[in-house]
Amino acid sequence: MTEVQVADARKEADEVGMVCAKLGKRAENLLTFLKRFHDGEIAELQAQLQYSAHVSVEMEVAKPDITPRYQSLPDSIRKQENELRTTKSEMARCLKEYQDLFNVKMALDIESCL
Repeated sequence: MTEVQVADARKEADEVGMVCAKLGKRAENLLTFLKRFHDGEIAELQAQLQYSAHVSVEMEVAKPDITPRYQSLPDSIRKQENELRTTKSEMARCLKEYQDLFNVKMALDIESCL
């Protein structure tokens, strides 16, 4: 194996490592967003539940007007969860690719030392 091939393998391994790091950061950001979104929705729902305990019968009539907003919430959460699963799968694939390239790099390093 030539030095050029070794350098190319090292460069590729480094690039895969950077992609994995970026995907890891995206997954962390997505998890942070989902947690904030979830916490915000829970807080808002709790506030509305406390408020609804004090409202009159007239407010019960107006309540169906706000329900469409919350009907879309499960779809939004499902979409975010699917994106998270996709990102995790991509990260796992990149990690496997990185590990394979790293193993090739190590083998080349050992070979070049002999």
